Amino acid sequence: MFATVSGMDTRTRTCIRAVALLAAVTFPLAACSSGDSTPQVGQSSAAAASPTAPAIDPVAAWADGVCSAAFGVRDNVQAISEDLAFNPMEAATAGDQIRGNLEARSDEISLAVEELGTQIGKVPVDVPEALALATTFETQYAALQRSIDEARTSLDATIASGDVITFGINAAASIGAIRAAAEASGTLASALSDATKGKQDAASEAFAASAVCEALMNGSPRPS
Repeated sequence: MFATVSGMDTRTRTCIRAVALLAAVTFPLAACSSGDSTPQVGQSSAAAASPTAPAIDPVAAWADGVCSAAFGVRDNVQAISEDLAFNPMEAATAGDQIRGNLEARSDEISLAVEELGTQIGKVPVDVPEALALATTFETQYAALQRSIDEARTSLDATIASGDVITFGINAAASIGAIRAAAEASGTLASALSDATKGKQDAASEAFAASAVCEALMNGSPRPS
């Protein structure tokens, strides 16, 4: 994934080694009646009703929303290693390219975490089983949020590094925070699986029936 350029000075090589270490660690049809609206003898007049769209199950919609948002967090955290790649043919230095990538990713992670909290909060309040699941998700979400905040703080320090040596040191120090964020993201998916597996209530069945949730709980890619 990472480019290697011969002839780098010692400071640049220090930066690249630290970066490489970090990388090791989502038209209803209207029925027509006849022109004569008066029923004929022996015939019945049938008023054609326009078909209506099927009602959306609010619990199923909630399940899809929570799992889609959780995918957003997971995929952005996992993509950090890709952000450490750089193009040696560009005028910008490797450090500048990587700083730009990480800054954009940090913003995306922040938005993804916020969206997950929003989706969990959309729980149908009139469904007791859904409320119980939401309580479980909120506990895991709080832990995930703490881990993400620590990872973002570490990334921000790397982005703000004023020289190549400090950049390399801060990049290396980000390894633990990024791993913790990735593990917290996986823990949320595991908690979802544990809370719904084998249950026979409407909320659990909605999560089990969701293709997005199934992929999340199995650690698979997000379905298209």
